Amino acid sequence: METAVMSTRIDPTRKRLLRIIASVENKPIYKVINEMIDCYAEKHKETLEILSRPDWMKRIKKSKEKFRKGETVSHEELGKQLGLGS
Repeated sequence: METAVMSTRIDPTRKRLLRIIASVENKPIYKVINEMIDCYAEKHKETLEILSRPDWMKRIKKSKEKFRKGETVSHEELGKQLGLGS
């Protein structure tokens, strides 16, 4: 696996916590950080997927603009449009 060096600033409390976690798990800090990044990415997978689709982002932006203008549809009307209501 190819690696890269990255420098970042973290507060002393988080630094101590990282050291404790790494020590308890008997892993180098960089491996703990890599796992944390993987967990974060998995947690936000759906959001990242949406953000990577420009067409979806355009539709979301358009929907937000319509909402701000008050161009909305009630639940009842939506049900009728979808053929779900009577």
